[in-house]
Amino acid sequence: MKVIYFILELSFIISKLVQNWLVDGQKLYIDLLEYSNYDFFAKLEINQRINVFISFDSEKYNFPDQSLTFYEFKDNETIIRKENVPFTKFKEGNITTLAAVYIANELKTDFIGFGIVPSKNIIDATILAKINKFDIPKKIVETNLNEGKIINFKEFSSKYLYKFTLTVDYNSYAKLELIFDTKDYNYKNFYLSHIFEYRYTTLKKIFYQHFTETKQGNKTILTLSHPVSDAFTNNIVIQLVPNYEVNNVYILGFEDKNKKEYKNIVSLDYSLKLTSMYPSIYYYIMYPIKTNQIDQINLIISSITSFDYYSQPVDVYECWSDSFGMCKKNKTQYFTMTKNNDSTIFLESYYQNKNYSINHILFVFKPLYNFYDVTIRGSIRKNDPDPIPDSGSSSDSGSSSDSGSPSDSGSSSDSGSAPDSSSSSAVVLISIISSCIIISIIVIFILYFYFKKRSSKEINFDKSNSLGGDFLLNE
Repeated sequence: MKVIYFILELSFIISKLVQNWLVDGQKLYIDLLEYSNYDFFAKLEINQRINVFISFDSEKYNFPDQSLTFYEFKDNETIIRKENVPFTKFKEGNITTLAAVYIANELKTDFIGFGIVPSKNIIDATILAKINKFDIPKKIVETNLNEGKIINFKEFSSKYLYKFTLTVDYNSYAKLELIFDTKDYNYKNFYLSHIFEYRYTTLKKIFYQHFTETKQGNKTILTLSHPVSDAFTNNIVIQLVPNYEVNNVYILGFEDKNKKEYKNIVSLDYSLKLTSMYPSIYYYIMYPIKTNQIDQINLIISSITSFDYYSQPVDVYECWSDSFGMCKKNKTQYFTMTKNNDSTIFLESYYQNKNYSINHILFVFKPLYNFYDVTIRGSIRKNDPDPIPDSGSSSDSGSSSDSGSPSDSGSSSDSGSAPDSSSSSAVVLISIISSCIIISIIVIFILYFYFKKRSSKEINFDKSNSLGGDFLLNE
């Protein structure tokens, strides 16, 4: 009886322990059952790099593990190195993929392994390993991306290993964009695509990185966004080796704070230059304005991306101070597009201030596309006391959306509410009434002195008549 029980126990243990060897480029289809041990192994030499991809249907399953633990083995049994490697997570459609990268460091390594013990069932999971050399004998192109400029590569080729360096802070994002002509499009991902996190010169972690792809106008944009989650990381290096060759590629890299708003108070005729603008951000641009002045805002956008036609709504706010919270929405207008050989220009419809209490004008908009090499400039068109009709494309503020309104402003009736046209009408009415009263008083005084003088003359006339009669009698 004990023998039968031992055999059953042994068969159960064997069924719970599943070992799989991974070969470069071959996919392994497997059902990952909860609380079962799955061990995976691969042959890896010194300085070779392995990318492990685990894909599954994210609409059905959730993979809770945040990292993989890699082991380097000697003599098929002795562990000589152990390292916990974080996952990079990305999603395409309903498929979620977790990616982890590991580089063999020990000369005596025979093979590497890692294990998975799922806490939930994941049916039809796919596991893929891709192995390549860490020190690829290629020409290295090194670029520092912290200067805030868009760099143009005339050639972007698989002949080179590209290394882009960024200085970053904790809880920020390292962002890289590649922009190239869609007609020259033959993007097939990358032979290498990794991020190395450093504390000064000490390597902390290695991440596999996945690019998202969007098409805009005549351009294809590849975007990499890496969250910096280690408090000791202060700079990163992005390594890329393309699987393709394209010409005239624009490279843009920067530290992204993931802000939802950009606010700036700008003097008139000052050119505000932005490297890029994104649809995820509301832009608040404020300018001073005087009564009867007509203010306008110009956007000059480089030809990195182009459109056959484009219309951008912009909300116009009247402000009675230089605080973004002391504004009230007036109307929604539109940028109209014109083009020349060098740039695409959007001109905002003119706005004329007819309220003496308004001293600033605020333009709020959320770009519908990515813009690059942007110049924003506000100016006064003319000083004309006569009103001008609103642009035909304008819409009344009552019919426009307030989605882009300042976070601490609005039309509430608190003590800081914005002055409107009714206040101006009241001032004018009071002025008219005061003028009428003054004029009436002046008229009354004039009539009073007139009648008083006339009455005085009549009395003198009567006296002279009586004097004349006595004189005749005396004569």
